[in-house]
Amino acid sequence: MSSRWCLLKSRRIAAFAAALSLSPFGHSLTIGTVAVVSTAFEVLSPLKATAQTSEFYVKRGIDKAKRGDIRGAIADYKKAIELNPKNADAYYNRAYDKAAIGDFQGSIDDYTKAIKYSPRDADAYYNRANSKKTLGDFQGSIDDYLQALKINSKYLDAYYQLGNAFSGKGDFEASLEPYDKVLKIDPEYIKAYTNRGISKQKIGDKEGACEDYKIAVSKGDASTSEWLDSSGGAWCRGM
Repeated sequence: MSSRWCLLKSRRIAAFAAALSLSPFGHSLTIGTVAVVSTAFEVLSPLKATAQTSEFYVKRGIDKAKRGDIRGAIADYKKAIELNPKNADAYYNRAYDKAAIGDFQGSIDDYTKAIKYSPRDADAYYNRANSKKTLGDFQGSIDDYLQALKINSKYLDAYYQLGNAFSGKGDFEASLEPYDKVLKIDPEYIKAYTNRGISKQKIGDKEGACEDYKIAVSKGDASTSEWLDSSGGAWCRGM
C-alpha cells in the first residue's frame, strides 16, 4: 500500500480466467486463473470531491465496480479521462474492468496509457502482461513481466507468470529460472512446483519433475495429487 497527496492507493487482488497455466495431465496447456492487481482509490481530503472532478468519477467508478456494475464503472472512468486525459488511475481502473469483461485488447490499450502517465507502476506492466498472454502474445507478456520486475525485483506473481509465459512460448528451459525465483522467495507457492515439474519433464528431467510433483502434492496440490494417483502418474509413483 502506498499513499499520495490526499489519496490512499490500496491494492486488492482479483482472479479471472485470463492467463496460461499448466496441467500435469498430459501436460496440455489450459486457460487458468491469474491474480490481477486492481487499484482502488479513496479520497482522504476533508474537502469532498465534486462531480466536476476527474477524481470523483474514478472513485465513483470503483464503487460501482465493487457493486458489480462493471459497465457503469467503465463509463465513469471515461468521464474521468475526458476531464483529465492524463489521469493514469482512470486508465488503470478502466483497463482492469475491461479485462474483467473479456475485452483484453481494450485493457492492453488502457494499461499502455496508464504506463505512459505513470511509468513506474509495476502493477500496470504486470496486468498488461496478463492480458497479452491471454491473447497469445507470449513475447509481449514476457517483456512486460520483465519490466515489472525491473521496478519491483520481489514481485512474486510476476516471476510465476513469467515462467508460465516462457512455457506458453515453448521455451521450457527458460521457464525454470523464474519458477526457481518464486520458490526461493516463497517455498509455499505450490503451483510453482507443479509448473516447474512440467517444464523439467518437457526437457527430459523426469527425476527432477517427479520430485517437484511430489513436493506439490505434499503441500496440498489436489489436482497434482489426483494425477499422481492416476495411470498417467504411475511412472512418477515408482520413483
